[in-house]
Amino acid sequence: MIAANNKNRILALLILIGSLAPLAADAYLPALSLLTNYFDTSEQMLKFSVTAYFIGFAGAQIIFGPLSDAYGRKKVILLGIVIGGLGALLCFSATSIYHFLIGRFILGIGMASGIPVARAVLKDLFTGVELSKAASSINMVFALMPFITPLIGAYLVSLYEWQKVFQLVFILAVFIFILAFIFLPETHQDADPSILEYKTLSQVFISVIKDKQVFIYGFSTFCAFGCAVTYMVSAPFIFINTLGLSMIEFGWLAGFITASYVIGGLINNRLTQKVSLDSIILFAFIGMLMASFVLAISLALWGPKLVPLIICVFFLMLASRMVFPNALAGAFSSATKQVGIISSVYGAYHTLGAVIASGIMSLLHFETSVSMALVLIGFSSLGLISFTLSRGISIFR
Repeated sequence: MIAANNKNRILALLILIGSLAPLAADAYLPALSLLTNYFDTSEQMLKFSVTAYFIGFAGAQIIFGPLSDAYGRKKVILLGIVIGGLGALLCFSATSIYHFLIGRFILGIGMASGIPVARAVLKDLFTGVELSKAASSINMVFALMPFITPLIGAYLVSLYEWQKVFQLVFILAVFIFILAFIFLPETHQDADPSILEYKTLSQVFISVIKDKQVFIYGFSTFCAFGCAVTYMVSAPFIFINTLGLSMIEFGWLAGFITASYVIGGLINNRLTQKVSLDSIILFAFIGMLMASFVLAISLALWGPKLVPLIICVFFLMLASRMVFPNALAGAFSSATKQVGIISSVYGAYHTLGAVIASGIMSLLHFETSVSMALVLIGFSSLGLISFTLSRGISIFR
């Protein structure tokens, strides 16, 4: 039995481990337009570098979850950090766009052990409302990373060169590996290598995939994260290329918009004490859809303007932030005992939203702000309709 004080220390270490993934994913975004010239490639190909990262992330977490059930959480987290460090090394040494995409893919594989396995550690330590609060707290801190990472990236690229971003990721990976090796305890005491036997593993995966709870809440996070990544991929091209902001100005602006995540987390923590998790998710999707439609109307009337874009995206991100911790708690309410596999399948839904959203954005050839608005409406509509139907909720009740 782990004492409450030790749980809090473990939570703090999980936050540090999980923060490496947002840094790897987001810090280079202010340099996307610069990389277009460096690699002599198109905007669409650079957007695909986001897709490559999340493809690696999505595929690897399917593997890391069962591994953590079979051999323990700590070993899997450490393995992922090593792979992530290798991916960062490949990125900052890249001499072509294809070399860079391979590095981003491997970086995604490595980062897949941190957040998804951390979810399983949370389940090892907390249950019920306490799990939702712990998830909300860890997500709130993760939310600060998109505030910090674009600034870090913007200043590194402006003062030095884009390679410094991935060199920083590499150095931090080494540092966090040492901390986790020394201070992270093993929270999964019932590790069972037999779970990796093909017949057993396939049966458990099929049961989790067919589990209604996991599907409903996993698909909710699929839609919400699809919206978040749609903005993330689009923002540098809209604010830097179209609206003419500098990389540092964009970094501060991205930080301001990310403050919506913190506000959303605070609101969610209050609401969980009074309102059901399903009701929070439902009204979050309503808010996301309203913000998306207002954005589309604004673009139709005035084109891409700074203030309307900021307001709409701010409220969209605030609403999406309220989906994630509640969907996680809902997915873990499944009766299935293999928490690592639930975390992997849930995480796959989450990351698949990023893969599809960034993939769609790389294929569309409309003006970037228009493409963003259309994809946001699509994902938020899909999330609202699917969640309402699957939970049997009446919006007008």
